[in-house]
Amino acid sequence: MAAVYQYCAFGMKIASQIPIPELQPCSGMPDINIAIGKVPKEIEGAIDSNAYYQAGKNQLLFHITNVGSYYIKNGNQIMIEPAPNAEKKAIRLFLLGSAMGAILFQRGFFPIHGSAVVVNEYCFIVTGNQGAGKSTLTAALRKKGYAILTDDIAAVAFDAEGIPWVYPSYPQQKLWKDSLESMGHEVSSLSNIYGRIDKYAVTIQDKFCETPKKLVGIYEVRKEICQNVNMNKLSGMDKLATIMNNIYRLSFVSGLNLKEETFRYSAALAKQVSVSRITRLDSVFCVEDQINLIESDLQKGSEINESAI
Repeated sequence: MAAVYQYCAFGMKIASQIPIPELQPCSGMPDINIAIGKVPKEIEGAIDSNAYYQAGKNQLLFHITNVGSYYIKNGNQIMIEPAPNAEKKAIRLFLLGSAMGAILFQRGFFPIHGSAVVVNEYCFIVTGNQGAGKSTLTAALRKKGYAILTDDIAAVAFDAEGIPWVYPSYPQQKLWKDSLESMGHEVSSLSNIYGRIDKYAVTIQDKFCETPKKLVGIYEVRKEICQNVNMNKLSGMDKLATIMNNIYRLSFVSGLNLKEETFRYSAALAKQVSVSRITRLDSVFCVEDQINLIESDLQKGSEINESAI
């Protein structure tokens, strides 16, 4: 079956045999082709593997129980073999997540697990471990008027002069039920992302930025048992380690034979952008306190004028 749907995401044109309503439609010669069919049972020259995953140079294969298998090759092909009776939205969830992450690695992007928020002609990334509250913070920033470039995967690419840019993904955020309720949203009208998971897809078309922005800052959110929300600017090895620990699908790096490139990109980013850690209370979201710290930091101009410090 020929590809009949055309989209754009992460600065790439995509041709797909299945509809992907999350993505923006566009036309032109595709950079990536998505097809439905049989995937290989194993890949030749695998460098890393386990029961659910195999990877080698320029190819990666992974399996999701009751959803399907995904084969990603050469930075331009994704083959999906759906499981019987798999939910369509579940197939798309892992397509736009892990499969797209593998494509970005293969195409030379540096994907960071986080959301990118726009400030004038620049952007910063909000990152952190699952459950840290990065999407909740990003949603609160959007509610306050900030535009969003991407949710969950921040695709960083360096231009010819070595400047890092983040490319727009698609106008949707995924938020947990408690996050939505804390901001006064009803979830009854929303579609959850997969199975019985209490995480929901929220359209953000009104605050979606469609042009790449220069990356000047990264804020890592952590939740801890503490008295107050605080922010610390990182430097040296702590700064580098924070960048590397928040790479999207870091487990793919070894199998794709990209350890050297990943370290080089991490070091280049550490030299050019400000990296700060926001520690929030474990028991409450306290997003207003976090936003105040970020805005105070931005007003100092540290992310815009002194990003390499």
